Amino acid sequence: MRYQLWDQEHANMVSDFADLATALGFVREELAARGADAVLGLALLHVSEDHRTLEPVAQGQVLLELSQLPVAAS
Repeated sequence: MRYQLWDQEHANMVSDFADLATALGFVREELAARGADAVLGLALLHVSEDHRTLEPVAQGQVLLELSQLPVAAS
């Protein structure tokens, strides 16, 4: 499974990740380095198996809270 992190204000992809744990680790690093305001403007999307569809996972405050939960690496 792949995930993408998008900047919602500028509609730009920030990064692409092979798994959820890595994506949320990146969000935690952004939170530590740049603060909550930087994370609140992000959206995490799941890339469909056929790479044609992006499905929302979490954004803003929910993404910030999700990044703080333990996630097992896949």
